[in-house]
This record gives sequence, C-alpha cells and structure tokens, in this order.
Amino acid sequence: MLDLQMYGTTGYGGVYVLDSSPPVVVDTGMGRHTRWICELLDRWGTQRSEPISILVTHVHLDHAGGVAQLCDAFPNARVYAHSRGAPHLLDPKRLIAGTKQAVGQMWRYYEAPTPLGQDRVVAVADDDLIDAGGHHFTVHAAPGHAPHQVVYHDRNANIMFCGDAMGIRIPDGDRVIASTPPPQFDLDQSREDVAMIAACEPARLCYGHHGHQPFDPTVAVGYDRTLQRFVDDVTAALQEHALEDVIETVAARYGTSDLWGAEKTRAEASLNVRGVAEMRR
Repeated sequence: MLDLQMYGTTGYGGVYVLDSSPPVVVDTGMGRHTRWICELLDRWGTQRSEPISILVTHVHLDHAGGVAQLCDAFPNARVYAHSRGAPHLLDPKRLIAGTKQAVGQMWRYYEAPTPLGQDRVVAVADDDLIDAGGHHFTVHAAPGHAPHQVVYHDRNANIMFCGDAMGIRIPDGDRVIASTPPPQFDLDQSREDVAMIAACEPARLCYGHHGHQPFDPTVAVGYDRTLQRFVDDVTAALQEHALEDVIETVAARYGTSDLWGAEKTRAEASLNVRGVAEMRR
C-alpha cells in the first residue's frame, strides 16, 4: 500500500501496487501525487513501456483522479472500470463538476483529470474475470456506495480490494466509519454489497482508506450494523435539527481531528450526512 497523503493526512489515501509482471495498480488517488506511484514502479525496474494494469474500484476522484496521469507515464497501461464509470474517464467534465459541488473548498487538494482515449479503458461488469500481472481477479458489482463501484477479488492471494464498499477504516482498533456520500448512496444496496463480500470469504480486506486488515464474518456484521445505525441516527437527527448542526455533531463523534485534522473531519461528516439526507428525499 502506498500512502498518497490525500488532504494532507497520513494514511487516508492509499493505493495498492502489486509487484507482479507487469505490475497491477488498484486505484490511483486524487492526482496530486501520482508521481509517487511512478517513482515506486521505477524503483522496481518497471519499464515505462510495460502494459501495467490499473484497476479502478470507482470513479470518485479520490480513487480515480490520477488515472490519466498514470496512463500518460505508462502509455501501454490498460484501465479497468465499471461500465457506468468508464464514460467519465473518457470525458470527465461532469465528474469534475459533481466533485466540485460535493467537496466544496476541499477541491484545492485535487487535480482535474484529463480525458482518456477509448482504447485505454476496458469496461467491466459483475462476474467478469481479469487476468493481470499473473493474478486472477473476479469483478463484483458493489453499487451501494456509488453505482459505478466494483470490488476486485484477487483469487491468487484471496484478497478483496473493496474500495469504499466496507466503509472507511480508522486505524485505532479497527473502527470503521459508514461511507454514505451523495448523490447516489443506497442503504439497502450497500448492505447487499457487504453480504456479497462476506460470501466471497476473502482472507483480507484492502480498504480504499487506511490500509488493510484480516477479514472474518464479524467484520461484515459490524459494518452492516454501522451502516444501518448511522442512517437511522442521521435521519432522526435531521427531523429535529438543521443540516449544518447535524454535520457538526457527526464530525465531533468521529473523533478524527487528530488523525485527519478538523477540516477533513468536518468535510467527511458533511459528505456522509448529505448522502443520507439526499437518499431520504
């Protein structure tokens, strides 16, 4: 796992780079520090002409913002993304506009992506198989967090690269925060995604944020309860309090100011509260 120090934090933004032949990169971060991925591959002796594979869990720009830059550096790279997300890599204008609206002042941490050529992107769907770098991945649709999200099950190592389908891991006793962003979070589907991941019985989960941990059934049960409880609590709070007040309360409960800083903590709370608010309309 390579920490790209997203939003000026330590650990929040991780991408996974498999030292295979050729290498496989899972997600790319926000584009601000894509050169760090290139530098790692250079240290491994990867030639820029090698056909590396880039597996995108979903096209939210904290996961896919560096795809075009990485493809510029590795002109034979092949990008895999959900069929609903792939068009946004080819023409990112709507994705950029939506991200700016969602993240507000936090946009200053991003780099606006440039379009990819049609020949660089492979659209994938549920149950597709990908052979890359000697690894065999099964693609599973996981659209609860976003309709363009997939997870990749590396059958060689029995590792699940789960994007945000299992929430945001907080490395203080393996606490996980519900990830419920606007505009297309779906609680029922998110819970189905958790059940699907549990049914795959991976040995380890590789989260999109703050690394990886061993998987056992209690992890899935715990996150399922976290999702439902968070949505219930926010829904009830919004019935009695203003949106901004609920965001402040949730941010305080996260207790992540020492880890992320106050600005990122509040921004995370804002996304997740607004996602619930939009879902309940």
